[in-house]
Amino acid sequence: MGNGEHKFMCDCFLCSRAFQFGPHRYEGRRILAWDIMVCDTCYGGNHDGIVPTSYPHLVPHLEARGIQVVLNTRGWLPFPA
Repeated sequence: MGNGEHKFMCDCFLCSRAFQFGPHRYEGRRILAWDIMVCDTCYGGNHDGIVPTSYPHLVPHLEARGIQVVLNTRGWLPFPA
């Protein structure tokens, strides 16, 4: 990184792996509706829905924020649009 810039690191809510989130490099995304940060690996690997038993801390997090948990036909939780 040039000009003495520092990396901003975030922890993925799903896998807990640290990923860079600026400046100039963004290896994840904020899921604003769920109030979480997710790395690109978890987002891409779960693009068709998150298996709730794989990340058992997600549903309680959503319920604690009053977010309705609606599973798809496979029983997975899709990311919000």
